[in-house]
Amino acid sequence: TITMKTKLIFTAICFIAFLFTGCEKSNTELPEDVTSVQKKKPKERPFKSSGTTYAVGGGEQCINNTGNEGSTFEFAGEGKATHMGNITVTGAHCTFQGCGDGIFTYVAANGDELYSAYEAPCTVTQGFPYVTIEDETILVGGTGRFEDATGSTYLIIVLNIDPSSPDFLTSTWEADGTICY
Repeated sequence: TITMKTKLIFTAICFIAFLFTGCEKSNTELPEDVTSVQKKKPKERPFKSSGTTYAVGGGEQCINNTGNEGSTFEFAGEGKATHMGNITVTGAHCTFQGCGDGIFTYVAANGDELYSAYEAPCTVTQGFPYVTIEDETILVGGTGRFEDATGSTYLIIVLNIDPSSPDFLTSTWEADGTICY
């Protein structure tokens, strides 16, 4: 005869076997929305960049964030940046007495972009034929792995302002800070 205790043990064994077979499949196939949540969390890292830029356009009137009328200055160049390797750089800003508001774009060899913005006021040191500009920049996203990037850098630009020089309006820059992506 089958006792109540035997029925209970048999039922428990069947229930446990059912659980293990039911869980096995769900562990091997995760829905797409679950795998997207498993992306790496952003991590703050050191960020440095340096390079050379040159004027490519500008001269139109603009108003910067302090309400001063200035003129636009567009630039392009190349350099290196941590987490990006060799880069190209493009940008534009509205300048007033050396300081201004603007945005520039770092482009890595693989096409990922990182955007950096800055605004007046800044520190300007003049010593003909060069002007040194120091300012903080804010990293404001981009494309690819930098889509949601944040961070900031301390930027130093040395700009040649000698109109008789073949390097007129050519600058070198160095930026040092952090990036989170």
